[in-house]
Amino acid sequence: MFTYRKLLRKVLHRQYYYHVSPYPILKCNRIGKRILLRPLDSTEVSGRGLGEPMNSRICVAPTIQHCLSSIYISPNAPFIYVYQTCHPVLARYPYGVADSRVTREKWLIYPTWFKLVRIINPSLIHGWPRLGMDPGISGYSAFQKQRKYQNKIKRILDIHGMI
Repeated sequence: MFTYRKLLRKVLHRQYYYHVSPYPILKCNRIGKRILLRPLDSTEVSGRGLGEPMNSRICVAPTIQHCLSSIYISPNAPFIYVYQTCHPVLARYPYGVADSRVTREKWLIYPTWFKLVRIINPSLIHGWPRLGMDPGISGYSAFQKQRKYQNKIKRILDIHGMI
């Protein structure tokens, strides 16, 4: 039987990955609490980019700043919840995601254990637009701006002792 899972290339080494959300997943709101996340398709989650595949997945990245640069979080969100895989895992390279080379987004296609590691106040990073998604910017210049955005996020998180 053919499935899209056979098409996705695996990352060659296991590592920890991060996943961010503007709300606690299943009331997982205590640092260190573990939760089993299952891959969701486009009908179950909002915020996927236009033209991105509809397949079920958990979107992850190797660092917090890569996660934060790849999604939009409303300034009205009370907190940003940061989850990390409980163990190093093998992820899959995405397809059909325009900025995945810059955000280093990967996909987990099986249920995976995560733990809550940080709760960030969105006011720390708001005030900057999601530069990689600016409709007036495209191509190489968009990726350059998104990298600068990642570096700003990293500096802010570092100053506040969150890295």
